[in-house]
Amino acid sequence: MIFCVSGIMTQQEYVQYESVKSVNLKYWVPLMWFSNLLSKVRQEGRIYDDMTFKHLMEVRHSYVGLMSVFVNAIEPFGLELRTDRQLGW
Repeated sequence: MIFCVSGIMTQQEYVQYESVKSVNLKYWVPLMWFSNLLSKVRQEGRIYDDMTFKHLMEVRHSYVGLMSVFVNAIEPFGLELRTDRQLGW
């Protein structure tokens, strides 16, 4: 709920975010929202050229790379460890 209070996302976006079922971290959900909105805006003609669209997608891609670094820092042994813990090994 702190995301709604701080203005990062609306209450409706928070509900949609929480409704996504995933056994992994959900950092990718807002990135997919951004990608979908960017594609929609390009189709509507509000982004006029392909270079601007490409640049914005590259910026998004740099955040994906940064997030994967964070995920590896949080889960250094990957999902195998989590699966083993869930199995009780």
